[in-house]
Amino acid sequence: MRRWSRIAVSALLFSTFMQASSAHAQEEAVTPDRTEQWFAEARAQVAAGNLPGAVAALERVLLANPSLANIRLELALLYLRLGNAELAQSYLEAVVDAPDVPQPARIRARGALAQARGERRRLSASGILQVGAQYQSNPNGSPAAISIVGPGGVPVILDGSQLSIRPDGDASGSVSGSLELRYDLGSQRGHDLVANISGGYSGYAELSAIDALYVSGQIGPRLFLGPATAPDGFVRPFGSATYLALGQDSYFHAVGGGISASRQLSLFTALSARASYERRDYQNSDRRPTASEQTGNYYGGSVDLGWQVRPRTRLTIGGLYERADARRDYWSRDSFGGSAGIDQVLGGTARPVFASLTFGYRRSVYDAPDPLVDLTARRRENRYELSAAAAVPVLHALTVELRGQQIWNPSALPNYDYTNTVGSLGISYRF
Repeated sequence: MRRWSRIAVSALLFSTFMQASSAHAQEEAVTPDRTEQWFAEARAQVAAGNLPGAVAALERVLLANPSLANIRLELALLYLRLGNAELAQSYLEAVVDAPDVPQPARIRARGALAQARGERRRLSASGILQVGAQYQSNPNGSPAAISIVGPGGVPVILDGSQLSIRPDGDASGSVSGSLELRYDLGSQRGHDLVANISGGYSGYAELSAIDALYVSGQIGPRLFLGPATAPDGFVRPFGSATYLALGQDSYFHAVGGGISASRQLSLFTALSARASYERRDYQNSDRRPTASEQTGNYYGGSVDLGWQVRPRTRLTIGGLYERADARRDYWSRDSFGGSAGIDQVLGGTARPVFASLTFGYRRSVYDAPDPLVDLTARRRENRYELSAAAAVPVLHALTVELRGQQIWNPSALPNYDYTNTVGSLGISYRF
């Protein structure tokens, strides 16, 4: 019976698509305006509950834009909802490692691919490896001047050229990777137990004091939402641990936990959120003899909304809040901010370029003045970041990535007022 139902659904889809293709063949050549119309039609058909009509519209979009991974992903999930697992599988295999697929969508794609294949392997794995090089104009975040408390409590300003750590540029190389291990819990919806492990090392040509080694991990169940064959979201509570070393000295370690969630609100519109807690313990060293003053509790939360506004254009907007408590009030702070970005597919279908432009802002206010810096002024600063990136696929899962970034960090205290310009080139491999 199930076999005949799949045949019937496939016949309906084939008939709908052939009618659309026939009509299209009689129209003028594909134009951006026509592609926009098909894209809008797919949204309308899903809202009306006409899934075969939405499939036909998205197939038309792909005729003109075969390299669009997000379109292929949503089309595959529609095929799953209609019972055509074989066709869904072919689309999912082509996009699950694409560089322009957002991480929540990638999670949905991997779960849906397992469903489409009929695979319920107890243990599976995926990940990414990255190597790169970058140059920064001011990797230390060194200010052009600092303030210190002079005789009688009067602040004294020192020029940055007098500092032992000056705002000089430096080059660095890095290697990093992440691994996700999934253990299937045996439910119909595909719930799993997930362990994420990530780590990396960056070394500088001259500023070895800020060479960084980090390792972090998370573990917790991931509970999928929506239809069993085509999930539209997930909720995941997790425990976490982090370790960071700077210049071969242990800097801090942390343990904590939290919850993350993602939900597909409509076709091509997704909402993600995360809340977390950590107990951060900082260690003193010869280079950082007072680091332990920052030890305390950290609370963080973020919300991100992304939507595909056009076949080749995706917009994102997000907000965040952080609270850091420390042993010394002048290290305790509240931070809030947000970001906005645009992702754009450029070039032709044979060798597309995935470009992005992102702007971020964060406002931080510290609880008390630092008596070694200024007896009355609290640290207040605004951080602005402008980033541009391009990803060029060279093989199915191998991508060359270029990135440029400008950071401005104006502060009420000159000790923390700095700028930094970053340029990087890297290669990433997904598996």
